[in-house]
Amino acid sequence: MMQDRLSKLFKEIKLLGFIGTFSRITFELKRRLGIDMLLMRPRGYSSSTYLKNCSGDLAKATSYLDSWIVIKHDLGLAGSREASVFLQGLLTTEQQVQLVGRAKKIASGNFQEFGHNWVKYQKVDWYCHPLEGRRWPKDHSSKLLLKLKEYGDIKLVWEVARFAWVFDLVRAWLVSKDDSHIDYLFELIDDFIFSNPLYIGPHWTSEQEVSIRALMLVYVQEVLRDNQVLTENRLLKLHALLEVHGIYLSQNLHYAEIAIRNNHLIYGALGLFVISSALPWHKKSLKWRGRSKKILIEAAKEQWFSDGGYVQPSHNYHRSAWHGMLWARMVALKLGDVELTACIDSNIKKSLHLFCSQINFSDGRLPNWGPNDGALIGSWTECNYSDFRPLVQTLSLISRGTGVFELGPWDEEVFWFLGCSGYQYEYKLPHRRSFTHFDRQGLVVLRECARSFAVMRSGDYLSRYGQQADQLHVDIWSGGHNIAVDAGSYNYNRSAKVHNWFRGSFSHNTVIIAETDQMVPHRTFKYLNWAKGFSMKLCLDNSHTAVLGVHRGYGRLPGQWCHARVITYLRDTLVILDRLWPLEPRDLNTKLRLHWQFDLNIESLKELPGIIDVDCESHNVVLLCSNKTSKFSVLKGSLKPFDGWVSRYYNSKRSVQAMSYLTESNNETWFLSAISQSGKSPIFSLFENHIETNGSIAMELEVVRNTSNKMVAEIPFR
Repeated sequence: MMQDRLSKLFKEIKLLGFIGTFSRITFELKRRLGIDMLLMRPRGYSSSTYLKNCSGDLAKATSYLDSWIVIKHDLGLAGSREASVFLQGLLTTEQQVQLVGRAKKIASGNFQEFGHNWVKYQKVDWYCHPLEGRRWPKDHSSKLLLKLKEYGDIKLVWEVARFAWVFDLVRAWLVSKDDSHIDYLFELIDDFIFSNPLYIGPHWTSEQEVSIRALMLVYVQEVLRDNQVLTENRLLKLHALLEVHGIYLSQNLHYAEIAIRNNHLIYGALGLFVISSALPWHKKSLKWRGRSKKILIEAAKEQWFSDGGYVQPSHNYHRSAWHGMLWARMVALKLGDVELTACIDSNIKKSLHLFCSQINFSDGRLPNWGPNDGALIGSWTECNYSDFRPLVQTLSLISRGTGVFELGPWDEEVFWFLGCSGYQYEYKLPHRRSFTHFDRQGLVVLRECARSFAVMRSGDYLSRYGQQADQLHVDIWSGGHNIAVDAGSYNYNRSAKVHNWFRGSFSHNTVIIAETDQMVPHRTFKYLNWAKGFSMKLCLDNSHTAVLGVHRGYGRLPGQWCHARVITYLRDTLVILDRLWPLEPRDLNTKLRLHWQFDLNIESLKELPGIIDVDCESHNVVLLCSNKTSKFSVLKGSLKPFDGWVSRYYNSKRSVQAMSYLTESNNETWFLSAISQSGKSPIFSLFENHIETNGSIAMELEVVRNTSNKMVAEIPFR
């Protein structure tokens, strides 16, 4: 036991590196020994204190509001007059009614969380989530992350303090001109100010959370700047609050600079950049802007891959990172910062290609790939949380000068980021490719048509951020529906067992060997023994494109098991062929389990030795195994064992069909899965050396065997 713990500690130190390990140790010691409590003193919000830190004539002005309007920077966001005209022209009457209805729900104490669930507060309590019922203490913030087990999921109590409800209240006011929405907005801000002094409570524990709240405050001042609802008293409160947010970020960015170089660093730097631009007369603004700009430029250069992928293997995190960078770009453009703008723009076209290759064009959804924790900073449209069309449209207009989609509610994001009020533009779908390979991001896409495609996860893990043990997972879309799904994340902190299921191999559409994860889970967000793998195009004949992926995540098990997977479309049927084999065969058998999660209802099932035929609503699923003693099982929304769940929205899950095909073997074993629309399924047969469809040879197994052997030999095993 001790030896295993020491081995994991050594691997973690190797993963972090010397500087990262030293920073982590220093970070923990300062928290645990109370050093942070001495260095970071709590303080309240004071307009008089803020004004003392303002240079120039602003602090002495007779009217702070009038002087501010004259000297403020343009930060790119439209004022209320322009925004009101745009929204009333873009949104349908029904959409405007829905928007105002959400604002009224907020005023009655209901808040939407993670883009989905509505939670009822009797009165907003910044320290207690109504569903959790546990109150976070008003202790120094440096101590609170040490108490996660005692007080539950901190993300739940964070959510309302992100101030994302600002978007609905301001936008509802823009279309209705009902000042009560703005009055309630400032009531909530006043209550936050009263209840949350700097460094007291859970809302001063994360640079990302603090930054997001600061962005919402800037959004308020910018949109309201040309209307009398923004009084001098309200403006001074916003600026005093922004100053304190700037102080926090300037004092707490150093750890993220060294050890968390992902979206957390982007948002921490973005918050400081935007605050310094909103308060350019502040005595610290030049220092804050110089530091934050440097970080943002570094992030733009190092956090995006050459194929358009992102350092965190997750579409949700990738979108979040882009929303942060687009906000920085918007401000930089207005400030004439060519360098920062150019660095951000250099990644746009490549990421647009990645998103478009996997988007379901009818509803804007992408595969639920990677951690999906509800982050959507750009929740300023009437689109669903899962809809990527707002981001894709914005990236397309910047990089191509044309849209991907015709004018719709997704264009509101274009308006806020680019200021394209009343614009007219052409829209043009990107060129559709049947095969797209993102070797750095580790994704391969096969498209049969615009509404039917498959995405396979295959490639090395290139960073420790947001990993899931998902090698050779396949996401399937048919006729615009996501029928074979990635489970998502659900909840990071409530149950380690459930969290490890969602991020682990057991929730993914892959083959599980010896009932073990492909990688060793370690702490809440880390894995050890990273599963190495890669994929390549495999030519079966002139008319069929196939992809072959391999990984060696199970090389640490007795026998050193390997997994290869081929995906291809044959006669309108998606075929997935799995080969499992040991490099060092043993006498004892090992469990091999093909696992699928289908968002379909089973209508009928036929089972024969080595063959499973399942009718699922509008689709047919056929599973074959070379071992005729294999056993088939189905679970849906099961708690013991935990299986058959999907989470599209954080802290919310629903049941789906989990199918398992289990066998035991000590030598080469094959599985075949064939998914087709009902009435179009050919007859498949799996023989020792080939696969047949309707009596004709469709694939030679020797080609797969020889090619996968060569590929595995190229993977270094540690």
